[in-house]
Amino acid sequence: MKKITGILFVREESETEYRRWDTLTKEEAERISNFINQEAAIASGFRKVATA
Repeated sequence: MKKITGILFVREESETEYRRWDTLTKEEAERISNFINQEAAIASGFRKVATA
């Protein structure tokens, strides 16, 4: 699989300007990454498993 290259821009719904991914704080990038992974899992049919 080829490595994806390019520049990613993101913005929150409340923002009007896009920001570069590489200028986000570590916490922001981690939060967005987790959200994207969750949405991808839902879209592909995975279900969350409750942990005890």
